[in-house]
Amino acid sequence: MNALDLKSFLNKGSLHWIETDGFLEFFTHSQLKNLLTIWHFLLKRHGFITIREPAGNNLFESMIDEFRVVMGKWWLGVKIYIHTVTDLQKLFADVGFKYVMHPTAVPTFRRFTMIKKSVLNN
Repeated sequence: MNALDLKSFLNKGSLHWIETDGFLEFFTHSQLKNLLTIWHFLLKRHGFITIREPAGNNLFESMIDEFRVVMGKWWLGVKIYIHTVTDLQKLFADVGFKYVMHPTAVPTFRRFTMIKKSVLNN
């Protein structure tokens, strides 16, 4: 299943909740923006998204991110893309999500919870 084809078999406003961990790192920046736009389309008015994602915020975390890219290619045979906290925050806002971010037990991961901005305006 291709996550970028979800609109081909799910209807607009058909999902209450989207939950994923370590999933966004498999998408380029432009693919990620497309995916978030699709999720926004598929969520019900009061639907929400919860994710935990690797997102570097400093030099140490960026070194860990580079290591993850190498290990992903070597061990899993897949390309992993680095998205910083700033990258993700900008993407979430640009697509139309209001979000909160919290740390996790893993220092290089962040927990995000998102809802549509339009819910807050009504």
